[in-house]
Amino acid sequence: EKVNDEGQVVEKSRKPELAFSVNVEPIETPNGKVLMSESFGQRYKVNMQTVSLVLPLDKAKAENSSLYYVWAFVILIAIVVGGVLGIWTLWLVFKVIRNVRRGEIFVAQFATLLDKLGKLLVACYVMDFIIDFVFAQYCIHNIHIAGYRIVFYDMSNGIYFFTGLALMIISQIILMGKELKDEQELTI
Repeated sequence: EKVNDEGQVVEKSRKPELAFSVNVEPIETPNGKVLMSESFGQRYKVNMQTVSLVLPLDKAKAENSSLYYVWAFVILIAIVVGGVLGIWTLWLVFKVIRNVRRGEIFVAQFATLLDKLGKLLVACYVMDFIIDFVFAQYCIHNIHIAGYRIVFYDMSNGIYFFTGLALMIISQIILMGKELKDEQELTI
């Protein structure tokens, strides 16, 4: 990017870029100095929580190749594993919907489908958490931002985890109901 004397971008680079965000918190300095900004004649303390980092892709490869390869590996793993888990999840959801439409709810096959779907959703959450954690740890040890430290926050979608647990519990309830129904039919 080319910037004029007033700090405005006048020409954007057309080169591919490596961009990612990291969570940060301010480092307490012993002398109490903090990052300040001035606007409308007032001074304000700057407290960032997320920083977006942008590197030209060719420089990321040449100057900091480990960052480039870690980033590329994380993205590749996320795409492959996420794609497989996503397709498998959709397939199981369609099977669950088909069983509900047929009225085959209180059968062992339906409970097994719900259990698998629940485990898959929990696996999606765990995969997302691990990828976020590994990448955050890499950034913590290799990227330095003046006045701030990079921190890890769990940004994974917890709804996957809780929905997965709920589906596994419901599948066990269905299996228990089926067993009670089978026992009742035997006694009659």
